[in-house]
Amino acid sequence: MSDSSSIRIGDSTELAELLQFINDWLAADQDARICLDRFAGRAYSTQCLREDLYRFTAVMLTNITETDQESVTGPER
Repeated sequence: MSDSSSIRIGDSTELAELLQFINDWLAADQDARICLDRFAGRAYSTQCLREDLYRFTAVMLTNITETDQESVTGPER
């Protein structure tokens, strides 16, 4: 991650947890899925949202892991 687009590890962790929470909630609550599908219509389904949440969470966790490794080993040159 470049310096201009990086965020603090704590913020990344919190964001990843929030994304996972929303994904888990949608997985568990059929009424929420129905309501979201009704609200968004065919433009953006709950399944698409859950796939995006999963992908974004994975990206955030990967960035956290890479940042943690850099802080232990130092910056690569």
